[in-house]
Amino acid sequence: MPSLLYEIGCEELPSSAVYEAVEQLPGLCAEHLGAEPDELFAGPRRLAVLIHELAAETAESWVQGPPVRVGEQAAEGFARKLGVSRRDLVERNGVLGWVKPAQPIAETLPERLEAILRGLSFGKSMVWVAGGMRFARPVRWQLALLEQDVVVGDGSFGHRFTSGPIAIPSAGAYAETLRAHGVEPSLAERERLIREGLDGLGAWSDPMGKLAEVVNLVEHPVVLEGTFDERFLALPERVAVTAMQSHQRYFPLGGARFAFVANGGDAALVRTGNERVLEGRLEDASFTFERDLAVGIDGLAERLPAITFVAGAGSMADKTARLQRLVQSLGGGEASLEAARLAKADQAAELVREFPDLEGHIGAEYARSAGYPEGVCQAIEEHYLPDAAGGQLPASEAGRVLATAEKLDNLTVAFSLGQRPSGTRDPYGLRRAAIG
Repeated sequence: MPSLLYEIGCEELPSSAVYEAVEQLPGLCAEHLGAEPDELFAGPRRLAVLIHELAAETAESWVQGPPVRVGEQAAEGFARKLGVSRRDLVERNGVLGWVKPAQPIAETLPERLEAILRGLSFGKSMVWVAGGMRFARPVRWQLALLEQDVVVGDGSFGHRFTSGPIAIPSAGAYAETLRAHGVEPSLAERERLIREGLDGLGAWSDPMGKLAEVVNLVEHPVVLEGTFDERFLALPERVAVTAMQSHQRYFPLGGARFAFVANGGDAALVRTGNERVLEGRLEDASFTFERDLAVGIDGLAERLPAITFVAGAGSMADKTARLQRLVQSLGGGEASLEAARLAKADQAAELVREFPDLEGHIGAEYARSAGYPEGVCQAIEEHYLPDAAGGQLPASEAGRVLATAEKLDNLTVAFSLGQRPSGTRDPYGLRRAAIG
């Protein structure tokens, strides 16, 4: 029984699309090839499956036609549609049909592989040629090998920057050939290499869960260490960490050190470039942080009437007023009421416009700087919790009351405007709000 390799080569895929394909490919292979892949390879520029023992022939199959009672005209039309003679049709339980004979698998592979390609679906897809197929990114090449025999395409590609077109000698030699040309095709192996490299640099953290994304951003992972000016340590830790992770996918190492994953290249040059980029991010964060502090949280709150919450639901100032009423109705105390008044102030902050992940947290920092009680600051920080299924809940009573009011208002406003979740679509996070 021959081995089959099928590779789909693309422009750089989003990490989410890689995971979507990994979920779908086993089922599609089972449906169209009669076997799940023994090995599955996935990365930013390619998706591939390897089946070690594929049946050499397709099985006989029954193609059902019309009932016998509808007459000869229907039977002859069915036979013409299949390209067979009327005499080739047989009757089973009062129904005509055709027994499709077994065929060499190589003869049917192109159409089966095309069905796999077109069967892949993504949350976000595109069409790059008028009238063309939809895919997460443009498909640039395909390769199918049945042992050493080429069925589709004529070759593959190595690392984008250090290699070029390459020949794959056989299906079984796929992974080792790619590795020899600067590409690690295994998602699991890339993750292992990255973790090993990070561990070698000391204690590292990934508070925003960027590792799962970074694994699919590189074909040849190289973990490097960088540093930044210690004056940026004066920033709140979470601000510095968000600047590292949100845009750059860096991993904090503590102090003025960080780790990043490169896609090969000259280590010194790549390190210098990444350090320069991060220093720019931290410079911007420091500048906007100082500007926001100069305005103060009360000054930021005064700007909320100019910020729309949701079209049809007023401004952030209107949202604040509703939160205050809800907190009062829920029996919240003085800390909850004061936190409700200030909870949305950071929506006017320049730092939140730059790093939306800081909302709530940076508002709490600004409230502390203004001298508000810790109970008020903690409630501001907690009012978005839980922010994921099974996520952390608010620890303080004031935080629980304000978080409840926040979610009740979001649900009420969205449903009153007809913005209900449907199927897998829930752009306003209403299910998460209800669960919270």
